[in-house]
Amino acid sequence: IDRSVPPELEDILWGLAEAYVGLKNNEAALPCLQELIRLNPAATKYRIFMASALFSLGRLDESEAVLREVLARDPKNTLAQQGLERVQKAKRK
Repeated sequence: IDRSVPPELEDILWGLAEAYVGLKNNEAALPCLQELIRLNPAATKYRIFMASALFSLGRLDESEAVLREVLARDPKNTLAQQGLERVQKAKRK
């Protein structure tokens, strides 16, 4: 985590991202999630959430790329595995 940034910023950005997704405004959630990933690259939950938002927007290739990043770091991550299966299934349709 970038310690020059107040820890509250991460909480605020996460709250905003969750709120935007809850309001079905996935596009607005993306900048929050991108900043969260920049601030805390090791936090897998931000990447999983971003992949889900991208999937909801029909941006399947981008969603797949994010999920593959997660799996490269953590090959046994079941959420990423399930998300990747969902993306691949959607691509076959």
